Amino acid sequence: MDSLGYAYHHLAQPAQAITCYQRAIGLRHELGDRDGEADSLVKLGDIQYGAADHDAARHTWQTALSILRELDRPEADAVNAKLHGLTAKDRA
Repeated sequence: MDSLGYAYHHLAQPAQAITCYQRAIGLRHELGDRDGEADSLVKLGDIQYGAADHDAARHTWQTALSILRELDRPEADAVNAKLHGLTAKDRA
C-alpha cells in the first residue's frame, strides 16, 4: 500500500495516494512495524501539506515524530524541522 501511495503521489493523484498511505499506516501499525508506520506517516503528511491541509499535516507529522523519537531514529530531526516550518507559516 505504501508503494501504491508513492506511485499515486507521483502521478499527481493525491486523493488515491492519501487512501493508500492511510491503509499502509493501519497495516503497519497492526503488524507492529513502527519504522514503516512512521515512514508512511511522514509521506502522508507531505501530501497533506502539499494540498494545503496544514492542520492534517501537522497532526500526521506529530504522530510520526512521536514514533521516530520513541525509536531514537535520526529522521526525527527532519520531521521536527517540517513542524517548525509549519509553525513559522502560522505566525506569518
